[in-house]
Amino acid sequence: MGKHPFRQSINREKQMKINEMFSSKYLKAADLGGKQYTVVVDRVLMEKIVEEEPEKACIYFSGSDKGMVLNKTNALELASVYGEDTDLWVGKPVVLFT
Repeated sequence: MGKHPFRQSINREKQMKINEMFSSKYLKAADLGGKQYTVVVDRVLMEKIVEEEPEKACIYFSGSDKGMVLNKTNALELASVYGEDTDLWVGKPVVLFT
């Protein structure tokens, strides 16, 4: 039996990780690489993530182009520390981890 025909076409130098193939303008757990980061809130906006769905709250951090879609748990946690007015979150530190 010979080599598998598809294996001959694989170029090891061009292999990619799934997260590299499907980049996003929003942070994903994989972007953190299992590490913890302290970041500073730049702004919080309502954005259309998926066309047919309602807008969702997204938080952006200083020095990063990627925002993070806020789920209810994260939004409530931030509100418990910094208040319900998201304008007051700007300039405040946030620890990101997975």
